Amino acid sequence: IRKVIGRSVLPMFDTTLQYRRLYRKNLDGLITPSREVKRVIESFEWMAGTTICNIPNGIDLSRVDRYQGGRGPARQGLGFTADDFIIGAVGRLEAHKGINHLIAAFGIIAGEVEQAALVIIGSGSREAELRNHAATLGAAGERIKFLGQIDDPYPLMTTFDTLVLPSTTDYETFGQVLIEAMAFYTPVI
Repeated sequence: IRKVIGRSVLPMFDTTLQYRRLYRKNLDGLITPSREVKRVIESFEWMAGTTICNIPNGIDLSRVDRYQGGRGPARQGLGFTADDFIIGAVGRLEAHKGINHLIAAFGIIAGEVEQAALVIIGSGSREAELRNHAATLGAAGERIKFLGQIDDPYPLMTTFDTLVLPSTTDYETFGQVLIEAMAFYTPVI
């Protein structure tokens, strides 16, 4: 039986001696989601001889097609109009995701773009802290909506004028939400 594992982010790839032995002795192959992760893992001398294959993440475009053209009703459901400029963010609300920086930047944007709004989809350990941060922005903070964890964010992603992935980590290997937004023809930052 061939033994193959997949690694989506580098921190999950434990490099301690115990795991080095485990990988060298028991691993026939490794799958990575990006060329960068593959390059880093190939640089570990103790991974020599292991087959490492890059299989980029993908999305089911038939799911995207279901929601094309549905922008208006979803915006109205969120309390926005067609004239509002909606900045979206989708992801876990953890420190390394950088949502705090996005909220701070939105405070500046909202001061210059009256109809700007920020929609944040996701949950995590920093949610209360981020909500408090938004509350300090006064009127701009009132234009930030935290929607929590949503099983299928696609209907709401149709409302975004742009999507921002403000990650502050050096191990963001493949922001899946970026290709999802691009499938909706939404510019990404």
